[in-house]
Amino acid sequence: MKTFTNFKLPRLPIPDLDHTCQRYLKSCEPLFASAADKVKTIDAVTNFQNGIGKLAQSRLLELNVTAPNSWLEDIWLNKAYLEYREPSMINVNWWCQFKDAADAQENLLKHPPPKGVLSEYQIDRAARLTAGVLDFNDELNK
Repeated sequence: MKTFTNFKLPRLPIPDLDHTCQRYLKSCEPLFASAADKVKTIDAVTNFQNGIGKLAQSRLLELNVTAPNSWLEDIWLNKAYLEYREPSMINVNWWCQFKDAADAQENLLKHPPPKGVLSEYQIDRAARLTAGVLDFNDELNK
Protein backbone atom coordinates (compact mmCIF):
# COMPACT_ATOMS: atom_id res chain seq x y z
CA MET A 1 0.00 0.00 0.00
CA LYS A 2 1.41 3.36 -1.03
CA THR A 3 1.28 6.14 1.53
CA PHE A 4 1.54 9.81 0.81
CA THR A 5 3.34 10.91 3.96
CA ASN A 6 6.34 12.17 1.97
CA PHE A 7 4.28 13.57 -0.88
CA LYS A 8 3.29 17.23 -0.72
CA LEU A 9 0.88 18.83 -3.14
CA PRO A 10 1.42 22.49 -3.97
CA ARG A 11 -0.86 24.88 -2.13
CA LEU A 12 -4.08 25.79 -3.86
CA PRO A 13 -3.68 29.32 -5.19
CA ILE A 14 -6.00 32.12 -4.11
CA PRO A 15 -8.07 33.23 -7.10
CA ASP A 16 -7.51 36.87 -8.05
CA LEU A 17 -10.64 38.89 -7.21
CA ASP A 18 -10.57 41.08 -10.33
CA HIS A 19 -10.00 38.11 -12.63
CA THR A 20 -12.78 36.15 -10.93
CA CYS A 21 -15.21 39.06 -11.30
CA GLN A 22 -14.36 39.43 -14.99
CA ARG A 23 -14.89 35.70 -15.55
CA TYR A 24 -18.24 35.96 -13.75
CA LEU A 25 -19.33 38.85 -15.97
CA LYS A 26 -18.30 36.91 -19.06
CA SER A 27 -20.34 33.90 -17.89
CA CYS A 28 -23.38 36.19 -17.48
CA GLU A 29 -23.23 37.51 -21.05
CA PRO A 30 -25.64 34.95 -22.56
CA LEU A 31 -28.14 35.57 -19.76
CA PHE A 32 -28.66 39.29 -20.21
CA ALA A 33 -32.12 40.00 -21.58
CA SER A 34 -31.35 43.67 -22.12
CA ALA A 35 -28.61 46.29 -21.96
CA ALA A 36 -30.13 47.42 -18.66
CA ASP A 37 -29.59 43.92 -17.21
CA LYS A 38 -25.94 44.08 -18.23
CA VAL A 39 -25.43 47.52 -16.66
CA LYS A 40 -27.16 46.41 -13.46
CA THR A 41 -24.95 43.31 -13.22
CA ILE A 42 -21.75 45.27 -13.92
CA ASP A 43 -22.72 47.75 -11.19
CA ALA A 44 -23.39 44.92 -8.73
CA VAL A 45 -20.03 43.29 -9.51
CA THR A 46 -18.21 46.63 -9.19
CA ASN A 47 -19.86 47.27 -5.82
CA PHE A 48 -18.88 43.77 -4.72
CA GLN A 49 -15.26 44.24 -5.86
CA ASN A 50 -14.90 47.51 -4.00
CA GLY A 51 -16.84 46.44 -0.91
CA ILE A 52 -17.47 43.05 0.65
CA GLY A 53 -15.45 41.30 -2.06
CA LYS A 54 -12.32 43.19 -1.11
CA LEU A 55 -12.89 42.34 2.56
CA ALA A 56 -13.52 38.67 1.75
CA GLN A 57 -10.37 38.55 -0.40
CA SER A 58 -8.23 39.96 2.42
CA ARG A 59 -9.68 37.43 4.87
CA LEU A 60 -8.98 34.64 2.40
CA LEU A 61 -5.36 35.77 2.09
CA GLU A 62 -5.06 35.79 5.91
CA LEU A 63 -6.59 32.31 6.10
CA ASN A 64 -4.12 31.03 3.53
CA VAL A 65 -1.25 32.01 5.83
CA THR A 66 -2.68 30.15 8.85
CA ALA A 67 -4.24 27.09 7.18
CA PRO A 68 -1.89 24.10 7.42
CA ASN A 69 -2.74 22.51 4.06
CA SER A 70 -5.19 24.57 2.06
CA TRP A 71 -7.34 27.63 2.57
CA LEU A 72 -10.24 25.66 1.06
CA GLU A 73 -10.06 22.53 3.23
CA ASP A 74 -12.05 23.66 6.29
CA ILE A 75 -14.36 25.90 4.28
CA TRP A 76 -15.34 23.00 2.02
CA LEU A 77 -15.75 20.54 4.86
CA ASN A 78 -17.93 22.90 6.89
CA LYS A 79 -19.96 24.55 4.14
CA ALA A 80 -20.48 21.56 1.89
CA TYR A 81 -20.96 18.81 4.44
CA LEU A 82 -21.55 20.06 7.97
CA GLU A 83 -23.55 23.29 7.61
CA TYR A 84 -25.53 22.61 4.43
CA ARG A 85 -28.96 21.40 5.55
CA GLU A 86 -30.13 19.63 2.41
CA PRO A 87 -29.67 15.92 1.67
CA SER A 88 -26.00 15.64 0.82
CA MET A 89 -26.30 12.41 -1.17
CA ILE A 90 -27.93 14.18 -4.11
CA ASN A 91 -27.07 17.85 -3.47
CA VAL A 92 -23.39 17.71 -2.53
CA ASN A 93 -21.93 14.44 -3.83
CA TRP A 94 -21.74 15.42 -7.47
CA TRP A 95 -20.40 12.01 -8.49
CA CYS A 96 -23.69 10.34 -7.65
CA GLN A 97 -25.94 9.99 -10.65
CA PHE A 98 -29.35 8.44 -10.78
CA LYS A 99 -31.11 6.84 -13.69
CA ASP A 100 -34.87 6.70 -13.48
CA ALA A 101 -36.27 3.21 -13.29
CA ALA A 102 -38.48 1.98 -16.09
CA ASP A 103 -41.51 2.37 -13.82
CA ALA A 104 -40.65 5.97 -12.83
CA GLN A 105 -43.57 8.31 -12.46
CA GLU A 106 -43.63 10.78 -15.31
CA ASN A 107 -42.79 14.37 -14.30
CA LEU A 108 -42.09 13.45 -10.66
CA LEU A 109 -39.29 16.00 -10.48
CA LYS A 110 -41.38 18.72 -12.13
CA HIS A 111 -44.40 18.03 -9.92
CA PRO A 112 -43.18 16.48 -6.67
CA PRO A 113 -45.57 15.65 -3.84
CA PRO A 114 -46.00 18.29 -1.10
CA LYS A 115 -43.14 18.73 1.37
CA GLY A 116 -43.26 15.96 3.97
CA VAL A 117 -45.27 13.60 1.74
CA LEU A 118 -43.49 10.72 0.04
CA SER A 119 -44.75 8.90 -3.02
CA GLU A 120 -44.50 5.14 -3.32
CA TYR A 121 -41.96 5.66 -6.08
CA GLN A 122 -39.75 7.81 -3.85
CA ILE A 123 -39.84 5.19 -1.10
CA ASP A 124 -39.05 2.44 -3.59
CA ARG A 125 -36.19 4.48 -5.07
CA ALA A 126 -34.69 5.14 -1.63
CA ALA A 127 -34.93 1.43 -0.82
CA ARG A 128 -33.25 0.48 -4.10
CA LEU A 129 -30.48 3.01 -3.48
CA THR A 130 -29.90 1.70 0.04
CA ALA A 131 -29.86 -1.89 -1.18
CA GLY A 132 -27.39 -0.95 -3.92
CA VAL A 133 -25.05 0.77 -1.47
CA LEU A 134 -25.18 -2.23 0.87
CA ASP A 135 -24.52 -4.63 -2.03
CA PHE A 136 -21.55 -2.51 -3.07
CA ASN A 137 -20.29 -2.51 0.52
CA ASP A 138 -20.56 -6.30 0.64
CA GLU A 139 -18.56 -6.58 -2.58
CA LEU A 140 -15.84 -4.33 -1.16
CA ASN A 141 -15.67 -6.36 2.03
CA LYS A 142 -15.36 -9.64 0.11
